[in-house]
Amino acid sequence: MGSRGSDIDHVLVGPAGVFTINTKHHPSGAVRVHGDTVLLNRYPVPYVRNSRYEATRAGRRLGAALMGSPPPVTGLVVLVGCTGGFVVDHQPLDGRVVLLGRRELVAWLRAQPARLSEREVARLHAVARRADTWHG
Repeated sequence: MGSRGSDIDHVLVGPAGVFTINTKHHPSGAVRVHGDTVLLNRYPVPYVRNSRYEATRAGRRLGAALMGSPPPVTGLVVLVGCTGGFVVDHQPLDGRVVLLGRRELVAWLRAQPARLSEREVARLHAVARRADTWHG
């Protein structure tokens, strides 16, 4: 995304809102989440900070493409593997980033309330599909 090469794995647009999804594969890792602090095998990793930044940036780019204010975007960090364990003491408190295991993702998304109308979803989807929204 953009000229600095930031990477968002997926962008999801639906009635529940806009989500950036960043997947992390740790086949033998142990991950513990305590708010903004994420430990991988007891060492801090910047997953929450990076996901928050990507979500904010995606919102700005979508807002610019719509020539309006940025839509709220939630950053999701989806962990895959973690055979050493995946424990969430508590999610980041601002609600702008959520960490989930891959098996939790679909149920979590389905449980989210609708925040966007069909028209808003269609408009956001249309600009999210355009390459020029993300590059340049």
